[in-house]
Amino acid sequence: MRLLAIVEYDGTDFSGFQLQVRPQGHPAEGQRTVQAELERAVLAATGQPARIAGSGRTDTGVHAAGQVIHFDSEAPLAHDPPRLLRAVNAHLPADVALRHVVLAPPGFHARFDARSRTYCYRIWNSGVPSPLLRRHTYHVHAPLDVERMADAVRCLLGVHDFVAFSAQHRGVGTRRRVLHAAVRSLNVSWASPRGIWHNYGRHAAVSRLGGSASGAAGALANPDAPPEASGATGVAVDSGQERLVEIEIEADAFLRHMVRRIAGTLLRVGWGRLAPAEFGAILASGNKELAGPTAPAQGLCLERVTYNL
Repeated sequence: MRLLAIVEYDGTDFSGFQLQVRPQGHPAEGQRTVQAELERAVLAATGQPARIAGSGRTDTGVHAAGQVIHFDSEAPLAHDPPRLLRAVNAHLPADVALRHVVLAPPGFHARFDARSRTYCYRIWNSGVPSPLLRRHTYHVHAPLDVERMADAVRCLLGVHDFVAFSAQHRGVGTRRRVLHAAVRSLNVSWASPRGIWHNYGRHAAVSRLGGSASGAAGALANPDAPPEASGATGVAVDSGQERLVEIEIEADAFLRHMVRRIAGTLLRVGWGRLAPAEFGAILASGNKELAGPTAPAQGLCLERVTYNL
């Protein structure tokens, strides 16, 4: 019987999704892949080997929140998908997990039956890096004009030759249909330093005045006080400038590095180095040399795969 599963993984420590094999058909040594981990876990859980087929390949360092796979199994455990999910997850490492497992419709294929795929590229736009977000975002210091980026990305809608934004060459099937393209900004709230500086300044002032709260205002103006306590501006990063910028694209299929090349070029738009119309001209030209660099892999995530089931 055929089973369908949704897989989530942190791609940081994987050499992509697809199993790497040598010409002799043996797995490549030192190449840790999501597919290899899944096949190892299914074998451990069911006692039977199974070949995993994914909806698409993600490159080294790319993540997935909604990768779709299918595999065939006649093991007794395969007749109980909830138990199978728990058993397989028990044998998977911490950076990959099955989110759902169900019986697949007759003849279902995770790759060939997919109607569309949605990727999201995330940028941490802040003057200060975020250790918590570093594995899943690309840190960009300079402020981005998100409205200009959103204006530029609209030209991707429809059917186009995306060779300018890919690692492939023209003439090898580089036309794709984009169903949705958007750029949005999300404010991220970290702990505000203002209360900390305020309390520090007040308590320090009271202490220096021998506990007299009435003299606190004068002490706060003391040139020997820390600049934070004196209310100096520019010391703490403005939380309004810290934000997550998301580039989301849904298409019938994607070329290798397509979203990352689009993201790298949109950054130039956000910095004011390219006009939105120039971004569209690069797409139409098919000239890779005009496009921006390929953005780093850690910002990219396969969000979901859509089917007509």
